[in-house]
Amino acid sequence: MKRTELTEMDYKGSGIKTLRGMATLMLILGIIGALSFIPLWSIEKSYHSEINILGIFYSITSFISGFFTQGICLGIATIAEGALIKTVAREREIEAKEKAEIERKRIEEEEN
Repeated sequence: MKRTELTEMDYKGSGIKTLRGMATLMLILGIIGALSFIPLWSIEKSYHSEINILGIFYSITSFISGFFTQGICLGIATIAEGALIKTVAREREIEAKEKAEIERKRIEEEEN
């Protein structure tokens, strides 16, 4: 079955759109989290600044975890979409076979 025939799929109840939306949300939250840890990058002690490694670590970890969870969500959504495409293709193939069989029986009855 051609890909163009499968563009009219019904995603209702599959959770694919929800997963893609969650992926975007996780990326945004990761970036916001990374930016929110910027004030922790330096600590002022006795009129001079010191670099706070822990604040930088939190920021980088938040940023990486946002990308990581986005990748997981998009991967699961892609797997679910592939399964949905295969299921829809099988259903349409079965429907086409049933219609052909009904049409063949109707033609046979008309001939008799």
